[in-house]
Order: sequence, then C-alpha cells, then structure tokens
Amino acid sequence: MEVAELGPTAHIEDRAVTRGRSSPATEPVEARSEDLAAPAEITEQGDGVPTSRRARWAALLLPPTVVYLAGNAFYWLVAHQVGFSYFLARTHARWDSGNYLRMAQDGYTLYHCRPTPALPFNPADWCGTVGWFPLYSMGMRGLHGLGLTYGQAGLLLAELFGFGLLVLVWWLLGARPTVRTLSCLALAAVFPGSIYYHVLFPVSLAMFTTLLCLVLLDRGRWLLAGIAGGLSAAAYQSGVLLAVVVVLWMLVTQRQLGVVAWFGRAVATGGLICLGLLFVMGLQQLEVGRWNGFLLVEEKYGTGFNNPIDTVKKNVVPQPDPPHGPNYDPDKHLPKQWAPRHQFILVSAIVLLGVVATVVRGQITSMDWAILLYTLAFWLSPLVVGGHLAQYRTHALLLPCVVLLRHLPRVVVPILVLLAGGVAWEIAVLFYRNILI
Repeated sequence: MEVAELGPTAHIEDRAVTRGRSSPATEPVEARSEDLAAPAEITEQGDGVPTSRRARWAALLLPPTVVYLAGNAFYWLVAHQVGFSYFLARTHARWDSGNYLRMAQDGYTLYHCRPTPALPFNPADWCGTVGWFPLYSMGMRGLHGLGLTYGQAGLLLAELFGFGLLVLVWWLLGARPTVRTLSCLALAAVFPGSIYYHVLFPVSLAMFTTLLCLVLLDRGRWLLAGIAGGLSAAAYQSGVLLAVVVVLWMLVTQRQLGVVAWFGRAVATGGLICLGLLFVMGLQQLEVGRWNGFLLVEEKYGTGFNNPIDTVKKNVVPQPDPPHGPNYDPDKHLPKQWAPRHQFILVSAIVLLGVVATVVRGQITSMDWAILLYTLAFWLSPLVVGGHLAQYRTHALLLPCVVLLRHLPRVVVPILVLLAGGVAWEIAVLFYRNILI
C-alpha cells in the first residue's frame, strides 16, 4: 500500500452519507476514495500550507507514539503496585495465555476432559486448545524461530499491534490535533479492556486487523479489506462478524451501484472474511480430525443464545457465591469484584454516547456508518450469544467507537478518559493478580 493511500490529511468528513444517499456536495464513494489520497511529495493542509512527506508522517505517528508510551507507563505503574516486573513476559501471561503458548509449541490438541476440583467438567466434555483461534500462536511460532522465547514473541506481537491500532485510530480521527481528537486518542489507550492489548492474548492483533479492514473498506479497497477481515477472523472468533458488518455497510452506503456490482463486492469482501474462519476449521480438521473442534470445546461453557437482558443483569448485579471449598479466598472470587461491573456500565455508556452523537448529527460519513454498524454488532452479539463469556475482554474489541465520540462536546471525552483510566486500573490489578480469566 502506498503512503499516499493512508495520508494523515484524509478527512472522513469529506464523504457524507445522509439518509442512505450520497451527499450532493460529494461524488460517489468509489470516486471520492481516490480524492482523499495525499500526493506523494507534497499536500495541502486545511489552511493551504504545504506539508512535506516527513511532516505528514510525523503528524500521523507522533501523537500515537506519545499515547502508546503513556499507556504502557500507566500499566507499568499498575504492575509495579501489585509487585510484578512489567518487562517480564510471564507478568503478561494469565489463564488463556497458556493455551496460546501451547498452540505455538505443539499445535492443536483435543481430548475428553479430565475432571479436577478446579475444572469440574464432565468426562464426556471436550477439552484442548482447539477452542482458541490460531493466527496469534502462528505468529509466536514464527518469531520463536528467530531466537525469541514463545512468551517474548507473544508479548512483542501484542505490543506491535497495540501500537499499530493506535496509529489507525489516529488516522481515522483525521490525524489533526484538536481537543476532541487528542482526547479520543487518549481514551483509546485506556479503553475498557485495553489491558488485553498489552498481554499474551490475540486481542491487539484482532483489533488491528479489524481497524485495517474498516479503513480499507471505506477507501474502496474491497479485496484488501476482505483479507484484513479474514486475518481478524483467524485471530479471534468474533472476527467473522465483520462479514455481516460489510454487507450491512454496503446496503447503506453503496446503493448507487448496480445490483451485479454490489453483489460482487459484497460476496468478494465478505467471502474473504469468512475464509479466515474456514482456514481455522480446515487447520483443526488437519491437526485433530475435527473441523468443529472449537464448537465442541465451547459446548461445555454453555454456548448458545441468551436473553440479552439476563446477560446485562448478570454483569451489573452482584452474583451470589457459588459453592466453595476450605481454600476459598473471597478476595479472589470474581463475582465479588466491582471492576468488571464498573467496566460493563462504562463501556455501555461510551457506546450509547457515540451512537447517539453520530445519529443526532445527521450527516453521517461513510466511515461513521462502518464504525456505527461495527459497534452495534460487536456490542450486542456478546449479550446475545456470549452470556457465558467474560464480557470485560470482549469490550476491548469495541475500540473503534472512540472515533464516533469526536462528535460529542469537547468537555465530555476528557471526562470519559478519567473514568476509563480508573476502571482500567482496577481491571489491570485483577488481571495481574490472576483473578480475571
């Protein structure tokens, strides 16, 4: 991809879609995507001042770099407070991290569960690493071949993609330093669930490829958007939802195309995203002989449709203690912790504020439509089909909605940054103390 295609001078406001029609002040999306490309050597800022390529790169990279370093300093302070060295890979490996490490070393495994006091599953249930998607572990394996330990490789990948996702968020905000855009970028660093961008989990990888998919989609790079979405689907189970987002986005913003062109692009982009899931299924068939291994493992956790109202109640109302043995430690009992409930309430408020601010504004850009549809899909789906899941981790996948918050009054987002920072601190403490899964 040429530098010009992702120039920081691109204005997402330049492409407005009002009530499903192209704005009369603009050309169709297909033509306008090229108009947003910055010239190779020199471009014009909004005030008409020429800007060199070096200055454009500085404008694109400097704010995310500062925010990235500040975010790491924030989590370093949390780790230091609870007695862990932030610069050791094992500090960032908890619970499911072990599955990704085992996958990197040994590939997929699938076997009948062996019940233990800690894991009281039925012997007929399925256990193994097939419940987790492979792209992150494959990357760890590749870096291990260069001399890194698996833990170091996983942490390096998480941080690289963690920085990359901030760059993409900043680009989506227009790469123009204002109170609103800088506040939104700061919120991205401490967004609910953001601890998972810095640990041995594939969340930052999934989020980076998702943001890249949305960027490419808006620029009319259909095949590249599909490939990026397919990588997200191969990294994290919910990534395949991007295929639904793509089709809905095209229904809203691409109706000026003929039926054949619209259908071809929808199938090509959505199909490439689904190929990510098919790749996972094929790999599991090859390695363990079960194409649906991840579904078999998920069954024991109660996978299925849930009443979203019940899911909300479960995550907001304190839950009673389950039966416990003599070694029970109430301080480490997750339903007793307030931080996940605080985060659930906060992320719901952030999503609703972003959606309402965008809809009330009226003139919705093509990119706003993509992020709006994505946010609704990825906020509602865990409530419906993920009642058994840890919602606090899926919240990290809602990061794109910070772009919608630029429509709010400038005083609102800094307040959200402070609230999110407090919740992020609480969640990070629980993670480092090995309480959050």
